[in-house]
Amino acid sequence: MKSGNPKGITFRALILGALFAAIFAALTVVLENRRDMLPTANQIPLYPYILLVLTVLIVNPACRLLRVVRPFSSAEILIVFVMGAISSGVSTFGLTGQVVPVIGSLFNQHWNNDQTEWNRYVEPYVNESFFLAEPGIQDAALAYVAARQELDEARAEHQAAVRRRLTGAVDPDTAAGTARLDAEIDRLQALVRQRRQALKTLESKAAERVEVFRRGLPRSMRAYPGVFFTTDDDAGTYFRRIARLLHGKRAARKLQGALTSLGTCQAESIPPPAERDAVRTAIKGAAEDLAPSADAAALEHQRTVLTETDGRLGDTIVRLDEELISLNREKRLASVEESKRLAKRIADLNDEKDDVAKERQITARELERNRNSIEATGRVAAVRRDLLALADATDTKSAGEVSTALRQCLAQFPSFDASFKRYFFGDVPWRSWARPLLHWALLIGLTYMVLMTFNVLIFRQWATNEKLIFPLAELSELLAGAHDPDQGGNGHVPAVFKSGLFWTGFAISGGVMGWNLLSRTGWLPGLPELDLVHSWTPYIRNSPFKGLCYGARSSIFFTMIGVAFLIPKKVSFSLWFFHLLYMAQLLLLVAFGFGQNEGSFPSEWWYTLNFRTAEGGGAMLVFASVVLWKCRTFLLCSLRPAAVGDLEQGERRELLLCSGLFLSGSLGLILVLWRGLGVHWFYAMFGYAVIMVITIGLIRAVAEGGILGFQAWIGPFHFVRHVVGFGKSFTAPSLFAPLMVYYSIMFLDIKTFIAPAMANGLKIREDLGMSRKRYHGAVILGIAVACVVAIGTAVMMCYAGGADAMHSWFYTSFPRSLFSRIADVSKVPPSATAQGRFWLLAGGLMMAALLYFRQSFFWLPHPIGMIMLVNPLMRTYWFSILLGWIGKALVTKYGNKETYTRVRCAFVGLIVGELVVVALAMILSLILQKKLGIDLNRN
Repeated sequence: MKSGNPKGITFRALILGALFAAIFAALTVVLENRRDMLPTANQIPLYPYILLVLTVLIVNPACRLLRVVRPFSSAEILIVFVMGAISSGVSTFGLTGQVVPVIGSLFNQHWNNDQTEWNRYVEPYVNESFFLAEPGIQDAALAYVAARQELDEARAEHQAAVRRRLTGAVDPDTAAGTARLDAEIDRLQALVRQRRQALKTLESKAAERVEVFRRGLPRSMRAYPGVFFTTDDDAGTYFRRIARLLHGKRAARKLQGALTSLGTCQAESIPPPAERDAVRTAIKGAAEDLAPSADAAALEHQRTVLTETDGRLGDTIVRLDEELISLNREKRLASVEESKRLAKRIADLNDEKDDVAKERQITARELERNRNSIEATGRVAAVRRDLLALADATDTKSAGEVSTALRQCLAQFPSFDASFKRYFFGDVPWRSWARPLLHWALLIGLTYMVLMTFNVLIFRQWATNEKLIFPLAELSELLAGAHDPDQGGNGHVPAVFKSGLFWTGFAISGGVMGWNLLSRTGWLPGLPELDLVHSWTPYIRNSPFKGLCYGARSSIFFTMIGVAFLIPKKVSFSLWFFHLLYMAQLLLLVAFGFGQNEGSFPSEWWYTLNFRTAEGGGAMLVFASVVLWKCRTFLLCSLRPAAVGDLEQGERRELLLCSGLFLSGSLGLILVLWRGLGVHWFYAMFGYAVIMVITIGLIRAVAEGGILGFQAWIGPFHFVRHVVGFGKSFTAPSLFAPLMVYYSIMFLDIKTFIAPAMANGLKIREDLGMSRKRYHGAVILGIAVACVVAIGTAVMMCYAGGADAMHSWFYTSFPRSLFSRIADVSKVPPSATAQGRFWLLAGGLMMAALLYFRQSFFWLPHPIGMIMLVNPLMRTYWFSILLGWIGKALVTKYGNKETYTRVRCAFVGLIVGELVVVALAMILSLILQKKLGIDLNRN
């Protein structure tokens, strides 16, 4: 591995990378929760790729032409890209979309109630420090559960005594014993009520905090710092807010001076004349300072105008509706020619109505801004009136009374933005969030450190020894022109964009996706949409293939077609072959009466496996074990430095450092899970081991197969449930309930899993010879900035409009189902299944045989397709991978290396064409105020 040129990663590139990482994070959170858009839903995040394309096609040529700013080199472009790409998932599925809702949902009083009984089955087993909670809740919950258990045992003993009495098996002391048990039950019932009330008291305090998070702050408070210009602002509201701050701080200084003067006087006595005059002058001066911000005359006039405009627009809509009703009635009785004329008139009126409706929406937003400004101005005016009244009463009030009144007035200043704290930090209760966020920061930081160092340690084995190609890294390098002979950082357009085949591929994907985009905008009524998700159900419902219902489909995903062309044929063949093999297995099982269709074999991402995901899970376990064995030298080199003694000095130092950090980070992660979050020590280690197995499989799937997204329906709870069951004392859900919380945040819905993105970044670093230190510093900076911005933005948005108004999956369905699932498995623990054990074993044996016999029989399929059986998204990807494989097979059979290089441009064009249309769809969605649904989130 090259040591790299430190100048390849420049200071301006680091600044731009951090800046764009922050912008991408904030934009993702806002669009996801306000517009229901998912710009980052797989391993090709939209924003970094669009930025890369814009830089090489527009920014660099402009820099070269204007000669004001030096064009960006390939290394600079790609380090900015890497910082954005690796951190892109942090703002959505990778972290923020789960961690913020989970922190703020455990004590939601609408979910956590007597029916769900989270106080018995969740609260006792998780550390409340990781949630928006009240200190002491876990101890109170444990005490309550212990009392409940004692009561249940006493009742069981009492029932046994009653049964003995009824059957005649009694002794002389039975009556006395029954009376003793009755008294004990009464005592325990009182104890349960006492501890339940103590727990409820703490829960109610936590619920108050959560309720504000779920519903949002009162109108008089600001979630966003006043310094931010938000979508609720226009120039007028923003500058009025600044004016209120300046006028308010000026007035506050005078009032503070008056308080200082009053502090020298006896509280019970009326101040001397000199002090009274000084205080009165200060109060009146403060009132005068507030006068400009207390005048609402212009705002009232604006409200009158806007109200009249809104009424006029409403009347226009009513008139147009009446005219449309009349024309539609007339059209039903008109002749053909007259009907055509009326249809055109109706269409024109509908367009006019839409324009008026949009104008009315704009007016409504202006009215809302006006109302907010009038309310803030009214609060200033109220304080000013109080100050003037107080100034007139200073002759009759004691110093203490005047001081109290002044403090009451000063307490109202933040309500109209006259507070630096509110202006720069807003009114979000960050103090309540500090503790859970710091606890999660430690856990998340250790997780990212383990994933990052693990990638470095396995990279040499994969990139150097096994020659993996990392197709997504190759894609970004092609777009940046990193290896073009004429691309020396001088701003020339990369060679791929000069190819006619590139623009042919661009036209194909852009044309098809653009057609669908045009259809969804409604600009051309009646324009049919091209079906890119072709379901097989209508054709196989009544055929011998009906067992494939209802998930069988052949989706066309241009980006996946392009990526499939970049990977080796044996890998792409494996990916679609094993999916077809799964279909064949499904048909056989249905034919032998084990089910009716795909729905007869349920599977999900918590603890339920079917034959497909169990096979893939067993295969992944064996595959990961082999990978770990092959990489053992690098993973443990900090314990045996001589094992890497023959490597280049820079690489040796990096491997030794990463090995030490990986081992210490792994130990630290297990300890925090155990001693911090509350996971049983065995399940902390077991969960960590399974998580590493999943990580290996998913990194390999991206590094070798270019898989764009995944949901790994295999995890530690699948193995425990199907092998042993949750009903044993050593597998009780209470032992690993906290692990379910951690796992759900970091590894459950991982379409944008950060570990594969880290692997692609390392490949880019090696290919361009970047400085190791600067590269790792850049990646850490990008991740840290994205975490802070994304989580901060999400929390502020929740307090601005309420978490209930955020994305329904992330902020409602996901956290509620998480805690409900923990409670459900605790109430009724699922048992082990013989089928699950069989298919897990079968998958493991098949993978072992495949890995062994491929050493002699090279025609056997590559194992990557088998481990991807755990990924339900393969039903969307497999057909596109098949198309890419066909293209690659034809080119390699009938062409040479030069032919492949030329044709590759066409498939890269397919990818870029779809990305451009997706970006255009996002822009049009914002302009048209409607969800067009053209994105990269394929399920």
